[in-house]
Amino acid sequence: MRTYINLMVLLLCLFGKLYAQSPMLEKKVSLQYRAVEIGTILKDLNKRYQLRFSYSNNIVPETRKVNINIKNVMLKDALNDLFYETGVAFQVVGEQIVLKKGIRINTSAKEYRAVNEATPVPALYNPDISQEELIVSNTNDFIVDTMPDEVDIEIPLLIDDNYNPSKKDLRRKYKVEKRMLKARFYVLKDSLRRKGNHTMDKLEMKYNYVAQKMRQEFDGIKNATEHKTPKDSILPTQKKDSITTEKKDDYLFRPFQFTFISPLGTNGQECGKIVNGVSFNLLGGYSAGLMGLELGGIANVEKDFVKGIQLAGMANVVRTTTDGIQLSGFANVCGDSVKALQAAGFINAVNGSFYGLQAAGFCNVNSGYFHGLQGAGFINVIQDSLYGMQLAGFANVNNGDVKGIQGAGFINIAKKVKGMQIGIINIADTIHGVPIGLLSIVRKGGYRKLDIFAAEALYANIAYKIGVRSFYNIFQTGAQIKDNNVRWAIGYGVGSEIGLGKKMMVNIENVTSSVWEPDMDIMKQHLNAL
Repeated sequence: MRTYINLMVLLLCLFGKLYAQSPMLEKKVSLQYRAVEIGTILKDLNKRYQLRFSYSNNIVPETRKVNINIKNVMLKDALNDLFYETGVAFQVVGEQIVLKKGIRINTSAKEYRAVNEATPVPALYNPDISQEELIVSNTNDFIVDTMPDEVDIEIPLLIDDNYNPSKKDLRRKYKVEKRMLKARFYVLKDSLRRKGNHTMDKLEMKYNYVAQKMRQEFDGIKNATEHKTPKDSILPTQKKDSITTEKKDDYLFRPFQFTFISPLGTNGQECGKIVNGVSFNLLGGYSAGLMGLELGGIANVEKDFVKGIQLAGMANVVRTTTDGIQLSGFANVCGDSVKALQAAGFINAVNGSFYGLQAAGFCNVNSGYFHGLQGAGFINVIQDSLYGMQLAGFANVNNGDVKGIQGAGFINIAKKVKGMQIGIINIADTIHGVPIGLLSIVRKGGYRKLDIFAAEALYANIAYKIGVRSFYNIFQTGAQIKDNNVRWAIGYGVGSEIGLGKKMMVNIENVTSSVWEPDMDIMKQHLNAL
């Protein structure tokens, strides 16, 4: 089932998820290459260690030649070295290692060897200095960067390479990212506490470090924005009707546009360079971004971001972030995070975090962590943690932690649950809460007991109990032979175990059984006839 769901994620949205701990990444490997292209190295790793990589060639610089010489290190450290200064992050999705654009603070073999050196590392966005030019030489920063992976926290980028927000938008985005960072911190803290891990002090130190870096980034971008003139700013803060851009990725703002089907519209062939305020697309439209309202008869496609409302008869597609509302008859697709509302007749697919409400007639697929309410007619899939509620007509599948409620018509699957699972079948690695269903399987720390007993109605009985102590399922069978008569039964029930002390407990159970008692004379007649 797990493999099937992971394949669904790849086929439906072709998106990856955040880096996740996996036994695959703990595999020991050796990389010894001199002036070899990254693409060739990935093919060689596939051949030597049976590693399957999934990526787009516009994200991974395949032709870039690197020198690397490391022996017998974990795969995750080797990949950190291989993609050093490239802005490429990695994660495990099913049996594949998905490579995507991203920046992480990871422990790497190279950093271990350079404790006392000024080591270039991928850094926060700075409007005046490229990431490759930034140097981390502070020993305290290095100590935080090389913490164990259990306390790894990403530094979220407040802006991307193509969009410089207004001061108001920046402040709002900073607050949202800060809340999400805090939520992630508490989930990691709970996880470490449950495992008895003693790195919580380091987690606290790293959280404070990341929060401080976010604040520094926010202040730096805010100050840079305040001192820029409209001419130097990256649009959409400019409002012009003619295109006189000096930079390839500069955007222009148009308060209104009408399109039959791109490029047959008022923006013409330059539609990919323009951010619209109000946009009407009779059939389908393509633009750099949206800051307002967009209506499309069939589809709306944004090269970059959306801040506002998108409505389409068929599909809305956004390459990076969506802050607002997406409504469509068939599908909504977002290449990065979504904050607000997504509703589609068939599918919503998000290649990043989600904060708000997501509803689909068939399925929702998210490769990041989810904070809010997710509802689908058939299935919900989240590749990271859930904070909130997940409701589906058939199945909810979560490859991370759940803090809240999972409710499905048939099956719920999660790793660590703090809350409730409601479904016919519930599966979790660990749970601090109650799974309610006909069958609940908790792999670690669950309740399992086999009872063999006698009763007046049936002399020999066997009952298997599975679930958690507070609520478990009972599968029972029994038989009795007396005076040449055979009586047998099967039953199902639920129960709860209440502790009265260290070695004393009481079980409250309710079991319903169906009893069969065939007529032996009739059976003998049938046997004689044969």
